[in-house]
Amino acid sequence: MLRNSGLLAFAAMHPDLILANLDTAERHIASNRKKITEQITFIAWLNWLRKDSTGAKALLREFEMRLAAHITDRERLRAQLAYVASSGEQTARHGLTETRILKLRAAV
Repeated sequence: MLRNSGLLAFAAMHPDLILANLDTAERHIASNRKKITEQITFIAWLNWLRKDSTGAKALLREFEMRLAAHITDRERLRAQLAYVASSGEQTARHGLTETRILKLRAAV
């Protein structure tokens, strides 16, 4: 079922699935940030050695684009999680208790 909340439109998901996907997105963000840092260092070394860094710079841009996509996914998942935690319909449908709702809100 497609939900529309202002500018956000997304399919309702089970909170555990959202949390699992959010965890994956966070890992991807951390991994991409590390790759970007390493690539910047590599480009600096190439420049210091006066070597061609064109290919390395292109790869850096690709890493940056992936990072932006993962950040976008993370923000979408956070919005979904906030929606599920605040929605009475979703709360009943997923059998969320008050304690579980507080944990979900803390994850956002």
